[in-house]
Amino acid sequence: MKSRQAFSLIELSITVLIIGVVTIVALNGKSLVIKANCVASTLGSKSITDNLDNPTKLTKNKSTAYENCISSGGLIYSTSCKILLAANPGTASGIYTIDPDGAGSLASFDAYCDMETDGGGWTLVLNYLHKLGTNPALNPRTTDLPIIGSTTLGGDESSNFNYWGHTKPTLLNKFTFNELRFYGKTSGHGRIIHFKTSFAGCINYFKTGDSSSICTGLNSSFSPFPDHSASIPSSANEYYNNQNDLAMTAFPFCRTGAYWSVKGWSGGNRWEVDDNCNNGCDTYHQVWIR
Repeated sequence: MKSRQAFSLIELSITVLIIGVVTIVALNGKSLVIKANCVASTLGSKSITDNLDNPTKLTKNKSTAYENCISSGGLIYSTSCKILLAANPGTASGIYTIDPDGAGSLASFDAYCDMETDGGGWTLVLNYLHKLGTNPALNPRTTDLPIIGSTTLGGDESSNFNYWGHTKPTLLNKFTFNELRFYGKTSGHGRIIHFKTSFAGCINYFKTGDSSSICTGLNSSFSPFPDHSASIPSSANEYYNNQNDLAMTAFPFCRTGAYWSVKGWSGGNRWEVDDNCNNGCDTYHQVWIR
């Protein structure tokens, strides 16, 4: 697993646990971002050093002491990759610690941030690298996100839950976002699914999983990236809903012969990227939010 990088925010209303020389800038009217080297206060018999440059890249020397610092209310993380990038322009893609609900009950966790595509700021919320002929269970998540391992077709990441999984609607609702991005490729052909959308029907459906929203209309409400060559979503004419925790995976958009499917329905065997390959192709699916 790649090393973890984190960005720390200080709430104005709390006691700051940072000493030393720091430079801070306003982020959203309430929070401040550490922009220079600093040293955290000694916590009991342990101390930590935050090596914060520009962007504020954090190296944890004493993980226990650092977690104590966070839990004491002294430090919190950025709520998304987009917020992190806005506060620290030029941040590289990689694994960062985020906390979508800020001071809420959800603990911070690692996320993979794409800081390059279309200006960056994308948070990965679905990642499945599937090997043909296998039909493993999916991994819906409520407390953390998958990160990227391999992107090479033919791999099988189903046994590594660091990489294998997607967010349930309950977790997705902790995030503030207005864009979705889909990426998919398969060994069955050379077409790539890669587009973004701000279509409210899809966003709301992924947040609820129920019948109150649906992706109908996505076929005319998306922006393809240069490598997009698939027939869907532009030719999509079917949009499943009411799939609950499988909203992202079970045919949110498709047409006969061309599907977005990550296993499909509960108990299904449909691993498809713009085709009807069933389980006869290696596949790779991603969903991002921003």
